Amino acid sequence: MRPDWVIRTRPYFSRQKIERFAATRQIHPGILLGQLMFDETVGYKHLRGLLCKVSPYLQDWIDPAGR
Repeated sequence: MRPDWVIRTRPYFSRQKIERFAATRQIHPGILLGQLMFDETVGYKHLRGLLCKVSPYLQDWIDPAGR
């Protein structure tokens, strides 16, 4: 992911900037942060408070036998 936003914002990714950009894309800020982490644009310790557990949202698709 290298949109213009990343190039303009780098290296100063604040919680507010990530939340604002995620809102313009109508995605959860944690998705954006995860992508930035995956691309090694930000460290894995950066803004962890934006991340959330996804397992509660996936309960209907989790195989009970596989637990």
